Amino acid sequence: MQIPIRSSEEFHRLLFALVDELVDAQIHFNLYQDLVAAIPEYSTEFNQSNTFWSLTFSAHLDATVLRICKAYDQYGSDKPSLNLTSLLDTIDANLHLFDEPNFRERLKGNPFVDSLAETNRRPDPARLKQDKLSVSNSDPLVKKLTIWRNNFFAHRSTKQALDAKGLVGRYPLLISEIGTLLATGVAIVNRYSSLFVATSHSTGIVGRDDYKWLLKAARESLDAYEARIQKQINQVSRASLTLQQAPVAGYMEGGSADSKMRNQQEFELANRFHNAADQEEARRLGDELGRMVFGQKTPFSR
Repeated sequence: MQIPIRSSEEFHRLLFALVDELVDAQIHFNLYQDLVAAIPEYSTEFNQSNTFWSLTFSAHLDATVLRICKAYDQYGSDKPSLNLTSLLDTIDANLHLFDEPNFRERLKGNPFVDSLAETNRRPDPARLKQDKLSVSNSDPLVKKLTIWRNNFFAHRSTKQALDAKGLVGRYPLLISEIGTLLATGVAIVNRYSSLFVATSHSTGIVGRDDYKWLLKAARESLDAYEARIQKQINQVSRASLTLQQAPVAGYMEGGSADSKMRNQQEFELANRFHNAADQEEARRLGDELGRMVFGQKTPFSR
């Protein structure tokens, strides 16, 4: 499945295109794992917008698996796609591109080219053979990924859709296995990138922890909201306690008939609020008591 190339520049473009796929996959996977790891500390904040975060988790994982499906693609034809297998076959057929004269030509503008050229740049045949095996269907994880690629990600298999156990039941693809496939792929492209142009590619990204700002902002908003609610609860509770401690007769002495009736209503409502066991009932009574005592709706939970 060798890819026909006409120059060192063409191979360089192929190599870096595959590097981009695998580095992007690793970035999405890192973010997915970071979000999962944040759940114990920020579970309340995640639950405030559960649908959004659930879809975000799925999107990062889908982006990861779709890219490694392309990187480990096993489809063979007279026009092979760019994948790890076809890249390694192309390397095997063009080992001369790694020889010192060609290496020096590629890095002729690099001030360290002399010291870099001291290292043998031609790929080791045994290592190359081992790398080919590790990205082929002879590897159990690659075989499992290929099954998922052919029956779910590239297109949906009717057979698998009708199967009661499905792919998850028959060929579970674990998060740890996705991590292993990624680590293998990134190591391979970096190995040959280092040999070809003395460059290794980082899978880190500036702003990897940006999601923490969202979670911290949600936490601050919740804390502020709870403080406001607690203040309102305290106000209503104090009003309730005052009404409970004052004798009914005291409210009934003097004043108009309307005032006496209002005092009686406040006293009864305060008692019902104080004794309410149901949260929704307490919320409703609290709002009603708040309107009566403060002249406005006083939302709170107890």
